[in-house]
Amino acid sequence: MNMNVVKGFRSKEIERWTKQHLEPGCQVVSDGLACFSAVKTAGCQHTSIVTGGGPAGVSLVEFTWVNTMIGNVKNGLIPNVVADRFKTPDNFASEDRPVRFLNLALMTAKKGQFDLVKAFHSVVERGVSAELWLAGDGPIRAELEEQAVNLGIAKKVRFLGQVAPEKVPQLLLEVDVMVVSSHYETFGVVAAEALMSGVPVIATRCGGPECIVQEGDSLLVPPQAALSVGPSHAAAWRRAV
Repeated sequence: MNMNVVKGFRSKEIERWTKQHLEPGCQVVSDGLACFSAVKTAGCQHTSIVTGGGPAGVSLVEFTWVNTMIGNVKNGLIPNVVADRFKTPDNFASEDRPVRFLNLALMTAKKGQFDLVKAFHSVVERGVSAELWLAGDGPIRAELEEQAVNLGIAKKVRFLGQVAPEKVPQLLLEVDVMVVSSHYETFGVVAAEALMSGVPVIATRCGGPECIVQEGDSLLVPPQAALSVGPSHAAAWRRAV
């Protein structure tokens, strides 16, 4: 098995990676993300299978081998994927500020940010002093910004844009909770990175985080469900407490 890094899910990067690592004429099966059609430009064949997300995708024969492979290597990958860039600080300074929730992901419907913004609105309505930081970019960003405005929480939701990998460790030092809101994940690198940095995680049971997070440092909730975070939860999640 040979694993290589794709530096971003963009058509030009997928085309570059394909030319470098695959033989012309190879059959590539993808989950339907638009950028993967670029493998055809690089001389490969492409089959797009849109599963709609969720555990149902695991049962498809076309994806059985990759899900099995990922499941077998998850534990071995965690220390290598998060690497030494992520260090748990010796101590955390207590700050008199709102609790900061961070979501770091491509902004697409299956990453669940619509659910997250709606859930965050309910958190604010329950009296929690909090901010939601959304890091990343994608096709639904404008809709997410509009959603925040319509819910009256635009001043509490920050859109950070793309964050370079080398900037992520510093970003994690500035937040209190990592939120993984995806409808389906095979792994969940951001959850591992957060825990390695001492940041607790709230994640949906979407296939990947269940193998990473543990009771006591994280909270697992059903996919597409409002995150159960009330005032008492928020206080408990703050790292400095």
